Amino acid sequence: MSPLRALVLLAVLSSACALGVAPDIHDTGLVVDEWRVTRDAGVPDDLGFPDDLGAPAMDAPAADDGPAADLGDAPDNGLLLDLTLPVDVPVVVDRPPVDLGCGATPGRTCAPGERRACGNCGTQTCTGDCEWSACAGGGVCAAGATRTQPCGNCGTQSQRCSAACGWESVGGCAGSGPCAPGATQGGGCDPCSQQVCQSNCNWGGCGLRPGSACEHRAGRHSRSCGACRCGLQFCLESCQWSTSCVSCCTTCGGCL
Repeated sequence: MSPLRALVLLAVLSSACALGVAPDIHDTGLVVDEWRVTRDAGVPDDLGFPDDLGAPAMDAPAADDGPAADLGDAPDNGLLLDLTLPVDVPVVVDRPPVDLGCGATPGRTCAPGERRACGNCGTQTCTGDCEWSACAGGGVCAAGATRTQPCGNCGTQSQRCSAACGWESVGGCAGSGPCAPGATQGGGCDPCSQQVCQSNCNWGGCGLRPGSACEHRAGRHSRSCGACRCGLQFCLESCQWSTSCVSCCTTCGGCL
């Protein structure tokens, strides 16, 4: 064997040992961990060495297959390269939603703590849920309104609603009568009679008091009684008729 061939053979064996590949002298391919490596189409089938390489063979330019792959120390001589380019994925941050205010929420149009007027001088307050509370502190009337109300004895009076939403009287009571309907008084009547105030708030005529049977009239009030035409009954101070029938005649029927 020529010295040049020996040097080439030694270099091949050294490379094979470094890669953990044992040359198969019965086959032109290489065996790696019991797996047969497919030969590169660029490698000639005949891996033998010619007896005479000659100067022209040595001067031939070697094919540039690029940098050798780094197989590392893994038992598997296959090398997987992840060529996937990194993609910028937005990171989701868990944070409270931005407060857009109550005006941006459907059905909620007030800010907590806000106040507004309502009803008759009332107020509403916006709650923490951005909703108006019930109307509170309202008055009995709308400011500036007017009305006429009964007063006195069948009288009338004008009223106006104040700025505080309460009724205030304007002027005095007009058309009031001397008495309230149903009221009573003795007036100039007999002690057994009285006056009653009518529905128009004016006094009526004298009439018997409840329970009175007659007017006393100072003892001179009488009525006929008995079989005798001159028999009489008198109204007593108790406002009742006497039970005895008094006659001015000595004989019945002789008196006119």
